[in-house]
Amino acid sequence: MNKFKKTLTGASIILLMVMGFVACDDEFSSVGDEIIENNNFSTDLFAETIVTTNNKRLNPVQTNGLPVYQLGKNEDPVFGTTFSSLTIQASLVAGTENPEFGDFSQEEEDSGVAVFPENEVVTDVWLNIPYFNTRSANDDGEIEVEVDSLYGNTDATFTLRVQELTYFLRGVDTDGNPQIYFSDEDYSGSTNVLLFEDSDYEIDKEVIEVIQTDANGEIVRDENDEPIIEETLSPRIRVQLNSSFFQERIINNEGSIKLSNNNVFRAEDLFRGVHITADDAEALLLLDLQNANIEINYTYQKVNTQGNTDPTDDQTEPEKAKFVLSLSSAEASS
Repeated sequence: MNKFKKTLTGASIILLMVMGFVACDDEFSSVGDEIIENNNFSTDLFAETIVTTNNKRLNPVQTNGLPVYQLGKNEDPVFGTTFSSLTIQASLVAGTENPEFGDFSQEEEDSGVAVFPENEVVTDVWLNIPYFNTRSANDDGEIEVEVDSLYGNTDATFTLRVQELTYFLRGVDTDGNPQIYFSDEDYSGSTNVLLFEDSDYEIDKEVIEVIQTDANGEIVRDENDEPIIEETLSPRIRVQLNSSFFQERIINNEGSIKLSNNNVFRAEDLFRGVHITADDAEALLLLDLQNANIEINYTYQKVNTQGNTDPTDDQTEPEKAKFVLSLSSAEASS
């Protein structure tokens, strides 16, 4: 028993000594003392100061292959003024290569398979470039569309000009790599036919209701004598282009190798695209080029067999049709 008590007393003394050493360790690690020079730090220490900045012009940037393209003018009090035009290459929509306008190919018309010539005639041509927008349902459950990609003075009018592009925007450079185009390239000298110009163009932020017309150009009406809406389009640039130009370059080339596929179509000096400018604009328009197109509406003579196989009483009647070119490839210059 005495031995046990002595051992316990010794252990207790050692434990107390260790605790004493720990308790006497009063050294601390300081954090941030190299930032604040003294203990009287105050946010009011610097009441005034002068900051000097300057602008540095950036080198030209790549402008093809972008998800969003701009048109117009952007004024910034610090970064200055930027002008942006659009140079867009036209393409045949997938599945429309080597097109047949009407019911018969040009070869069938020339060989006499088609009893009557179809005489395709362009009635109107529209350039469509949508704005970006948001859609929401109001309290009545109706869908409301609001444009959210226009900046600046969107109420000011400006000169909108669309010209034929004569420059070939190739996809591959001489080394076999993807071709890159830059913001300092100017295509204003590579234009030819003026396809559209309005010196008092006004931005339309509302949805567009396209009125249905028949093959004779007459408005189609319902039982209440109200015009029938053929389709409703989101807010966009929608202007009418030169019909004669597309009659000559596209419709009259039915059966030509120039419309056989996109590689030939883009390389041939037939219709390479459009160059669009917005002179004197006070706003910047962000445009959805992925859904941009040129819509060519035309009529042709369709055979009415009168419901029988006797060709002697066949007659022709005008029929409406549409052909669309894609504008999803663009090169923007600023």
